[in-house]
Amino acid sequence: KRERERDASPPPDERGGGKRDHGEVKKEGPSIGDLTSHIKNKQRRSEVLGKLKHKKQEKKRMIKDQKAKDAARAIELGELPPPKKVPRTIEN
Repeated sequence: KRERERDASPPPDERGGGKRDHGEVKKEGPSIGDLTSHIKNKQRRSEVLGKLKHKKQEKKRMIKDQKAKDAARAIELGELPPPKKVPRTIEN
């Protein structure tokens, strides 16, 4: 009986009770925890976690350096640098 009730109910987005998008940035791909949760050996899992975090930080650093280079190049050429992003706060 319960199985029929579950099967008969529409998906969450059709009922209106699903998750709402509040302007959040959607992440691409699985999180670091999802990538390491299947590893049962704690030492091995912590090593893999450290490597993944290091790669993530390197990627962020490369993006930050590229943005700085682009801004410096724009100033050199006499153009306006790309606008800085304004953080979203309660007051905004």
